[in-house]
Amino acid sequence: MTRNVTVQGGDDLVSAELAATLPHSWRVSRRGFADAIVLVRPSSERVRRTRAEYPATPILVLMDAAAPASDVVALLDAGANACVRDTRPDLIGDELRVINGNRPRRLVGAA
Repeated sequence: MTRNVTVQGGDDLVSAELAATLPHSWRVSRRGFADAIVLVRPSSERVRRTRAEYPATPILVLMDAAAPASDVVALLDAGANACVRDTRPDLIGDELRVINGNRPRRLVGAA
């Protein structure tokens, strides 16, 4: 089964680097059915809206490495499953594997 990771925000480089670190059965897309959603440097409100729209889909937030802990807490409180304060693709891929179980797939459109 192919797993889809939808990346919203950021630039195409984030998607390309992430795609290179995922197992061959995973793919990165901008829209479609998602097993997990990656939000790049979102606001708390963006996380809240995404959680409301996709309540059962894991949400991973990518933040700047220097982001304060209070920002991490705010994004987790808003509904993110996990926050990564680094853009290293191997960390992102590892975290996606951890937070993504055998959950139902949800349709995700471009924001």
